[in-house]
Amino acid sequence: MTSAENDECHRKVTACVVKRLHPFSEVIAPTLRQAKIDSLKLKCLPVTPFMDRDTVSKPSSQTSFIRFVLLPLFTELTKLFP
Repeated sequence: MTSAENDECHRKVTACVVKRLHPFSEVIAPTLRQAKIDSLKLKCLPVTPFMDRDTVSKPSSQTSFIRFVLLPLFTELTKLFP
């Protein structure tokens, strides 16, 4: 497999994993989440940093999700099921 084919395969697998683990992220969740965040901001209450649309981008949040959730999960699964 060439490097380009490997990259394309990696992109497809990553997109599938993110889509499966975040089924509502593209449709319902943003609307509900942003309504809650907007109400917190109006009340001058602190907003969780990763939930603030003004400071977080989709690529960085997906990268963090993979780094802090998926990688540790699969590391432990490979230890459990070698």
